[in-house]
Amino acid sequence: MKSNDPDVEYWRAVIDAADLGVWDYDLETGEKTYSDKWREIRGLKEDEVTQLSDEDWLNTLHPDDVATARRFTTMINEGTANKISYEYRERNASGGYTWYMCRGRGVQFDQAGRATRFVGIDTDVSTMKMLEADRLAAAQQLEIALTIAEIGVWKYNIGDETAVWDRRVRKIYGLPEVSSPLPLDFWDRSLHPDDSARVLAASKIGQDLKQPYDLDYRIVRQNGEVRYVRSRVTFTDEGPDGPCFIGADWDVTDDVKKADDLSTATKIAQDRLAQLLVSQRELEYLNGHDSLTGINNRRAFEAHAAKLAPDGVASKGLGVMVIDVDNLKVINDSWGHAFGDAVLKDVANVIRAELGSVGIVARTGGDEFVALVSKSPSPQALGEMAETIVAKVRLLLSDGVPPRSISVGVSNSFEQARTVQDLIRLADRALYQSKNAGRSRVSFA
Repeated sequence: MKSNDPDVEYWRAVIDAADLGVWDYDLETGEKTYSDKWREIRGLKEDEVTQLSDEDWLNTLHPDDVATARRFTTMINEGTANKISYEYRERNASGGYTWYMCRGRGVQFDQAGRATRFVGIDTDVSTMKMLEADRLAAAQQLEIALTIAEIGVWKYNIGDETAVWDRRVRKIYGLPEVSSPLPLDFWDRSLHPDDSARVLAASKIGQDLKQPYDLDYRIVRQNGEVRYVRSRVTFTDEGPDGPCFIGADWDVTDDVKKADDLSTATKIAQDRLAQLLVSQRELEYLNGHDSLTGINNRRAFEAHAAKLAPDGVASKGLGVMVIDVDNLKVINDSWGHAFGDAVLKDVANVIRAELGSVGIVARTGGDEFVALVSKSPSPQALGEMAETIVAKVRLLLSDGVPPRSISVGVSNSFEQARTVQDLIRLADRALYQSKNAGRSRVSFA
């Protein structure tokens, strides 16, 4: 129901634009009401009944999240909570799980101060959770690479003039690996007397220019032991604590002693650095590509989409295809997962070859692909491309195995400006039309 109060309508528009699903629970009557956006982010129809009991709802959650959700639900029902905030996974229409963040608070109370009405918002945070997992995996992979290469990392914050050394740098300098504050001049005082002036001068030049620089020098540990160190330093103004210098140090003492020549040790250190750079490039590739098919993963797809639509609105002519491999579970169950994996690779190759330079494709789920076409001249051309992909997949034959097939949903921004996420949602709905119509076909939003 529309309100005559402009402030109410303003905030209603803000909540809707932010994709916040609102729920309202009257504990005295037991009535639960939900906004259209709450249903939309769950893929429910506007008039679909959602009066589930608490137990029925808990049965739709991921087993690992039931205890937390039950605890907060009980607190609301017993009137022991005035404010709640938690995350959970809820089973969606495709059989997978969607992450939601739930926040709510009491808005009406009885004479004893117990909440008798709770209002809250649910937010779909699946993308955020996926990015968190990707970042964690990348950090873990980098940590493994640094540990294997015995490379220590340090950071010097320009704003507050503080330095942070990781455990590997501390080990190089003969310090306990536990974190503890270091005097600002500790590094200066650790330099070998014969190298100090040269290294400090080179460091000052690099820092003044705010450009990457390399250093080779000796340090003297507190016990008098001399060690040879190689450093690579770079500047960034995008750190969480403001502008800073980030350095990578590694101990090349053993290499120097073996070669008995600092120039040879430098070459060895450079080779190690090259190996690290290769490893970093490999990690970057792995973080952006699906390990099975070799095409982009969801993370790379979203980064590419953000470049095409930096303000969130897709440019005119942008097209999206959501593609699903038909009956992949049957294929896996009947001919084995190795054959199913081969089917996914074949389908990925067909899509990638057909798109060429006009778009990208990513594997976003077990049997699902999403293609982003940025240079299609017309909706008709986009549809013809999708039909060609479907036809070419049908030609992928193997002895004794039924023909492969895919279903495709297509959307575009030729007639109306839309966000990339809107295009994906529309294409996803069109995909279900293809499936409901018998699969192995293209449907348009």
